[in-house]
Amino acid sequence: MRRVGAGGRSANGSGSDDAKKEKLPYLRKDASDRKGQPKSATTIMLQTNKQGRERMSTFEQAKEVLKRCFGHDGFRPEQERAIRSIMGKRDVLAVMSTGAGKSLIYQVPAVALGGTTIVVSPLVSLMSDQVGKLLELGLHPAFLNNTLSLRAQEKVRNRIKSGEFQILYVAPERLSNPAFLSAIEDLAIPLIAVDEAHCISEWGHDFRSDYREISAFIERFDRRPTVVALTATATPRVRKDIARSLGLQNPLEIVSSFDRANLSLSVAHMPHDERESWCVRTARSRGSECGIFYCVTISEVERIHNALKQAGVSAALYHGKLSNDAKKAAQEAFMSGRAPVMVATSGFGMGIDKPDVRYVVCCGMPLSIESYYQQIGRAGRDEEPADTIMLWDEQDLQTALFMAEAGGEGQNDPQRSRQKGLAFDMRDFCRDENTCRRDLILRYFGEKAPDDGGCGRCDNCAAPVDGIVRAEDARPPTDDERDLFVSLKSACAAVANGNGSGSAGGALTERALRGICRKRPGSLEQLLKVDGMTAKTAQAYGAQILAVVEAGGVPASVKPLEMPYVPGELSDALIATIRALGSEARRAVVLKVACGKSEPGAKTDPYESLPCWRSAGPDRSKAKHALDALIACGIVGQKPREKCLRVMMAD
Repeated sequence: MRRVGAGGRSANGSGSDDAKKEKLPYLRKDASDRKGQPKSATTIMLQTNKQGRERMSTFEQAKEVLKRCFGHDGFRPEQERAIRSIMGKRDVLAVMSTGAGKSLIYQVPAVALGGTTIVVSPLVSLMSDQVGKLLELGLHPAFLNNTLSLRAQEKVRNRIKSGEFQILYVAPERLSNPAFLSAIEDLAIPLIAVDEAHCISEWGHDFRSDYREISAFIERFDRRPTVVALTATATPRVRKDIARSLGLQNPLEIVSSFDRANLSLSVAHMPHDERESWCVRTARSRGSECGIFYCVTISEVERIHNALKQAGVSAALYHGKLSNDAKKAAQEAFMSGRAPVMVATSGFGMGIDKPDVRYVVCCGMPLSIESYYQQIGRAGRDEEPADTIMLWDEQDLQTALFMAEAGGEGQNDPQRSRQKGLAFDMRDFCRDENTCRRDLILRYFGEKAPDDGGCGRCDNCAAPVDGIVRAEDARPPTDDERDLFVSLKSACAAVANGNGSGSAGGALTERALRGICRKRPGSLEQLLKVDGMTAKTAQAYGAQILAVVEAGGVPASVKPLEMPYVPGELSDALIATIRALGSEARRAVVLKVACGKSEPGAKTDPYESLPCWRSAGPDRSKAKHALDALIACGIVGQKPREKCLRVMMAD
C-alpha cells in the first residue's frame, strides 16, 4: 500500500529534493493577481517563499504572516513559544484557556509553511465557524464532514488533490476513510493540528474512541509532519496521556494559567423544582445581555427553554438530538444577537468565539470539573467582567453517576469508573464552602494556587447576595489584606501547634480568615460577627487574631479571651423554642441576630415571638446575649450562602 506523502512527493513518486520543491502546492492565482490589480497578502507571502526573495528566518516568516494575513502586530507569549517550536519542526502540546488564541498557533504556521495543514476536530460547528472567518481574511480553508452532501464531498476531495487548500478541517473518523486518504496522498502536509486533544485520553472527561484513529494516521506518513495538540482543559495526568497516545516526539509543553480573573464564580445550592423560575428571573434581570444556560440532560434543556420562551425571553435551543440545520440556525441566532440567550447541553460553545457573553449558568452540576471549566470559559472572552453561576443539589450527583454508568460508545468498565470519580470530584467542589473556588480549580489542573487570602470574586471569598457574586461588585483583596492573611495564618498555625499561647480548639477556616482581613475586627463582639467564627475558635485563636489585626504583625504572646457566660436554663429554653419555630420564624430570628435587621416589611421585633425572650423578664439583653452566644458557639448555625440565613440545629 502506498503511504501518504508529507514532504511534497512528485506524482511519479520521485523523492528527490528538487521534485519535492516543485510539488509544494501554492495558491492558485485568482482575479486579484491580474495585471494592475492588488494581490492578496497570502499570495504575496507564498510567492515570496516560492521565488526565494526576501529570505527570512522561519519565525520571522510567521510574524509576517501574522501581520499581513491576520492583522496583528505580535504574538502573545504562549503563542510565540508554540509557533517558534512548530516552525522549528518540533511537536507541541498546548493547554491554553478559552479565548487565549489557540487557533492562531496552527493557522499562522499553516500559511507560513505552505502545503496543506490538517486540523482534526470533533466539532462541526467549530469547522464551519473557523472556515468562515478564514475565508473573510482571504485565506483558503475548507472542511470535510458528513454535513456535506456526497456530491459536495467529492468536489472538496478533488480540490484537495490539487493542493488548493491551506487548512483542511476534518473529523477524526475521516482519517481512516479510503477516499480521503487517496485525496491527500500526494500532498505536502507539513503540520497536523489536533484540537480538543483531551478527547484522546481515557483519563479525561470527554474520551472519544474515534480519536484513536489519529495516531495511526500520523504513522502513515513517510515523512512525519509536525504535530500540535491543543486543548483548554487537561490535568497533568491527561497531558501525559495525550503525548503518549498521539506519539508526540519531544514535545514542547505549554500550559497557560487556568485563572480567568475577570470571571466571578458562584455555586448555589438549589433544588430542581426552583431552577426554572430562577432562570427566568435571572434572564429577565440581565435584559439584552448575552448569556448561556447549560443543562446536563436534553430534557432539562427543553424544560428551561420552554420556561424562558413562555416568559417572553428570546432564547435559542441547542442539543444533540436536533438536526444539523436546527443546530446551525440556533447557533447563528445566538451569534448574531437575535437570541441573546442560549439554552444548551455541554456540546454547545466549544470552539465558538463570541466575546460578549456576560453570564453563564450551569443548571445542574456538570459531569466533571473539566466540563465545568469549559462551560464557564464561554463567558467574558472579551476580558470584561462576567458572571458564572452553578445551581446544584445532591440529586445532581445521582444523575452524573447514572450517565457515567450508561457510558458512551466503546467505553469499558475502567472508563466508567473514572467518569464516576470525576463526578465525585465535582460534587466535592460544590460542597466546599471554605476554600477559594479559584484555588480549587487551579490546584485541580496542577497549577500552584497563591496562598494570599483568596480571590475576592467567588462565593467563598466574597459576600454573596442571594448566594451570587456579581463580577461588577466583586472586590479582590488589597495588598494589605493579603499580607494580613499570611500573618494571621502563620500566627494561628503557631497556636494550633502549641508554639503560642492558648490551645487549638474549633476549626479556623480560611473563609473566616478572609472575613477577618476584610472587616478588621477590634473586639470579641466584632470578631464573633465574622462569618465562620464560633465561640470555640474565638477562644482558641481570638487573642492572637485581634493582636495581629491591631499590630499588623505577629505578637509574641497574648492572654486568652474571656468568653461570654450563657445560663444553662436559658440555653435550653432557647434551643427548645427555636426547634419548635417554623422556617420563616427561625429565619427572622437569625436575620435579626446575625445581620442586625428584620425581615423586609416586618412590623414587630422577631425576638418578641420567643417565649423564652418574654420569660427573661426585664433582663432582655441577657436573652439576646444568650441567643448570640448560641449562634457563635455553633449550637445554632448560619448558612449565609442561602437566599436567607437559616438555622440548622446541631445534634
